[in-house]
Amino acid sequence: MQTRGDINPTVQGDEGHSNVTYGPIINHTDGLGELNELLGGAGSVHWKVLINGMHLPGPWLKYVEYVLLPPGASCGEHPHDQTEEIYVVVRGSGTMLINGARWGIAAGDVLTVPLGSVHSVAADLGEELRFLPFEMFPGRGADRPAQRIAMRERLREEPRGRSGRSRATVDLGPYFTAPWSHLSLTQLAPGANLADTSPANTVLFLIQGHLKGCVGDRVVDALPGFCAGIPAGMPWQLTADDDTEHAELVSIQLGS
Repeated sequence: MQTRGDINPTVQGDEGHSNVTYGPIINHTDGLGELNELLGGAGSVHWKVLINGMHLPGPWLKYVEYVLLPPGASCGEHPHDQTEEIYVVVRGSGTMLINGARWGIAAGDVLTVPLGSVHSVAADLGEELRFLPFEMFPGRGADRPAQRIAMRERLREEPRGRSGRSRATVDLGPYFTAPWSHLSLTQLAPGANLADTSPANTVLFLIQGHLKGCVGDRVVDALPGFCAGIPAGMPWQLTADDDTEHAELVSIQLGS
């Protein structure tokens, strides 16, 4: 068990710019790059940085990325000695090794990777594996053990008056030292909507379906692979279009 009481995370370009204002970040998984034998792994990995933490307020977020492992490809075993990490599996299945423990993973799973962990991930079950890694600089205190959280098993329809919306939410605080807040997986029936004005930075990622709405004053027409980074205090709202069977969206609130 490690402790980190002396880390003071800073974001390049953030110091001395307390009056900087931040707009929303809009990105998509189109145009993936290619990495070969990543960290000693097998095959070619397709990858893209969706959000760089310096473009949102606060010193905690490092990156939000998108990774596609074709069948048989892998990311080799490597340590995380500077950041805490979450993996959100958005499609497919595979295997993750964390500190010697082997985890079978599939779409809808969330994996927590604490500071100091050694891990690898592989698309070794005959299908491609797609996931979102979120990296945050750590806070103070002892590291927590890794966990697998099956979000789709936790989905529950929300109370009457919010029809057409099923949601699973997990408090990330107990799993990390950094100020991670909440992660939600939401399924929206046609015409159902989701809206918020969070006191924390928020990242949205659309797994499937078609959403229309706005992020701040930016009008969006979102298809699968859509990603938004929303500064704390900025309102947003999205509605599932009638042309979709249902939409599935990941949202995560991060310390600012």
